Amino acid sequence: MNFFFENPKHEIYGIYGQSLAYAPHLHNHLELVGMIEGKAMAYVEEKVYEINSGDAFFIFPNQIHHYEKIADENYILLLFPMDILPEYTSVFQSKVPKSALIPGALKNRHVLRSMQEILALKDSTESGSYRDYLTKGYLLILFGQLFALSELEDTPHVDVQTVKLLLDYCIGHYKEEISLDQVATRLHLSKFYISHLFSQKLHLSYSDYIRSLRISEACRLLTETSLGITEISYQVGFPTPRTFNRAFLKYVGRTPREYRYQKKRPETIITIMEDH
Repeated sequence: MNFFFENPKHEIYGIYGQSLAYAPHLHNHLELVGMIEGKAMAYVEEKVYEINSGDAFFIFPNQIHHYEKIADENYILLLFPMDILPEYTSVFQSKVPKSALIPGALKNRHVLRSMQEILALKDSTESGSYRDYLTKGYLLILFGQLFALSELEDTPHVDVQTVKLLLDYCIGHYKEEISLDQVATRLHLSKFYISHLFSQKLHLSYSDYIRSLRISEACRLLTETSLGITEISYQVGFPTPRTFNRAFLKYVGRTPREYRYQKKRPETIITIMEDH
């Protein structure tokens, strides 16, 4: 799954997942992770969290965040628009969790059951209005419990529009040869400011982000198409197959050929590694 700041196609998106590793992104939806088993690292703005078994992790709209897998996981991920609960819209627009991590939240039976029921209702065959009423009921229970377990604070100032502009440009042009200087010129931004945004808000460098986009797309092409490895290397933006193979091995831990023939889970996403 690759989403960065796009609106999900469905009103409520939800999965049971086993690999919580997503590139930096932001969106105008609420995002909730319930870690049933396992461990992952999460990054929200300048803050870093470790999500362990039994924890919940809560992202408000327009917060830059990403995840890195640490150990085998079993989790629930829910994504939904903030206007689905008019009762809380003003809170979602003006507040953020003081800590995105709610340790042990799944030990509260209402939290885990509500998440499970919402996920089940999303794919149920119940009539539309009946399903919507049930879903809203479970959401009200879920947020009532989560707010009781967490502390909210006023939304800090973040240049969300600039970050969106920057990520949008990278996602639209990563297959091209785009240097930091070129991006700065085309977006009329200082290259030092761009570097600051990537370092402070996304916790990685500009070049690491571009490579992660290219490698993620290469993984998709390797598993979903029969294109040759050389053709894929050029198609995703690498100057030579040798450069592609070297970067792929570093980021993924195996060669493109090995990756293609190894059965992958559908939700696998490349965990971004910084250059050292």
